[in-house]
Formats: sequence, structure tokens, C-alpha cells
Amino acid sequence: MNICCVRHAEELYDEFKSEYNGRDSLMSHRVIELLSRFEDCGVLFNTFSEVKVVNLENFATAQIVPFRCPECSERGSLVNISAPLLLVIWRTAMIYMRCIKSWSHDQGKIRVELQSNLDEQRQEFQNMLGEYLTGQSSSMLTYQGEIDKIKDVPPMCSSLFLSLVDIAQIWVIAHEVSHAISKDILAEIIPELMAIQIGSQNFCAQMKLLPRAEKSWKEELDADLIATLLIYLTEFKRINADVENIHAREEIGSHLSGGIALACEAMYHIVNSNFPFKSTNPSDLEHPPLEIRWKVISNYLSQIAQTNASVDFHYLAHIIGRISQMLTIYPN
Repeated sequence: MNICCVRHAEELYDEFKSEYNGRDSLMSHRVIELLSRFEDCGVLFNTFSEVKVVNLENFATAQIVPFRCPECSERGSLVNISAPLLLVIWRTAMIYMRCIKSWSHDQGKIRVELQSNLDEQRQEFQNMLGEYLTGQSSSMLTYQGEIDKIKDVPPMCSSLFLSLVDIAQIWVIAHEVSHAISKDILAEIIPELMAIQIGSQNFCAQMKLLPRAEKSWKEELDADLIATLLIYLTEFKRINADVENIHAREEIGSHLSGGIALACEAMYHIVNSNFPFKSTNPSDLEHPPLEIRWKVISNYLSQIAQTNASVDFHYLAHIIGRISQMLTIYPN
């Protein structure tokens, strides 16, 4: 964006903080780190948006504020990411990986054994959600302190889960920025854009939604899939791999599946905690439920990766889902 656009985005950010009693967050450095790692995404995002991280009490969310610059008349956007959302993703991963006792490869298969007693992790997970959703954090977190907690986690597991955190957090940002970039520009960057739009349109039509809900659902699913594809393509360039390389497609696709599943997992618990009683009529919902969004995303990933993997392509997502059930469904 032009300097004047950035200046206007800063003004909107100050207004946002004032309205919601928000504060600047040290997590802004985390966003800079993510945009550096996913360099191609970073360049694209900074072209069209100013990304800010803000401390908000009782809010673990992300939102976009589109605008037209009053000085140059160019379109731009402010993306506000709440620090609690990024932290819920991080801490969910930290707690989930401590549920894993062993992680090994055996004759081309990945074998994962969970801890037999998860009472401690279950209580910590519930406490963590309560802290962020009420704005009443009971303790100061330190990076080293959290890392020390996973010292007994199998190394292969911990390094993999930490990479999933990166993917989950950049995907949340990419989703919001995808709303901001005009479809004409996206069509030049992503030749597959029309297929994404047609797929989302057909899916929403099958749901028989009211017009307002159908428009909103389609926009959300479009943003989900555009964000997914942008990160997918970025990863090939980052590791210097050919898109036609089947092994690279499987590895990148499965890691992306796990990272997005982690993001959806965190958002699922946030939504369910904030809105425990939801309408059963899809047309009453502004956004498609996380279960539906994940189904659409996972199907799309399977299509673009075109994998024939002997190992379950979505194995990381399935491990995350299995742990989630064990931590949130209490035994009789």
C-alpha cells in the first residue's frame, strides 16, 4: 500500500483500539516473523493490507476493515488479528502435543500412542480457554516456560506441531487478507480462482440458504480456499520443490492440512464457548460452521495435492481431532 494508505490504516487501527478498549500487542513481532517465513504471502499481504495484532479482552477473533484512502483514493484494508486468537492456537498445540506419548515410523506407517491419563491436559485446556475468553489470564506466559513443558514430547512430534502453529496462524491472516484483494487481481495471481468460486457457489446452492446467508457463506468459503492455495503454492517455493513432485505435494499438503485443522480446532472451541446455543437453521448463521468449513477445505486439499499416499493424507488433522475429543468429551 502507499504510505498515505498505511497512514490511514494506522488511524483506523487507533479508532478500533479506542472503540474496543484494545492495546498494542507484542505479538506483532510474531506476525512479522510469519510474513518473513512465508515470504511470498508476506509481499502480497503487505501490498493490499496493513496487518495489526491487538490485545482485546473477551475477543479471540480476526476481522478486516476495508477502506478507500482519502488522499490517493486507492483501496486498502486494515486486518485486525486479536492476540488471544494467535495465543489460543499456540497453546492448543502445546497442550495437544503433551497428550502424545510416542511417535514413530514403522514400515511406512506413522504410529502414534497417546498418554493413558489426560486429566492434567484436559483441565489445563479448559482453563486456558476460560482465561482467553473471559480476559482473566491467571498467569504470565513465557516462551521458554512453554517450551520447557514439552521437553518430554517426542522430538519428531514437537518440531512438527510447532510448524503446524506457523501454518495455522498465517492461514488465519491469509483468510482475512483474501477478503481484501480484488477478484480481478486474484484472478491474475491464482488461475484456479474461477474453479474455487464455482465450487463455493455450487456448495452453497446445495445448502438452500437464504440469499443473504448464501452470499456470506460463499465469501467465507472463497477466502478459506484462496488462503489455503496461496500458502500451498508459497510452500513449494520456500522449499524449492516442483509442484509436479508427488512427494512434495503429499508433504506440503498433509502439513497444510494439519495446520489448518489446528486453526479450525482453536476457532471451533472459541465459537462454541462464546455461542453454546446455535440455531439449527443454516440461514441463521452468518458464517458456515467450522465443521463444514473444514470439510470443504480438506476436500479441496486432497484435490489439489492429487495424492495416492499410502499414509493417510490428513493424518495430522485426524490426530488433532482425536485429541480434541479426548480433552473435551469427559468420560462417564
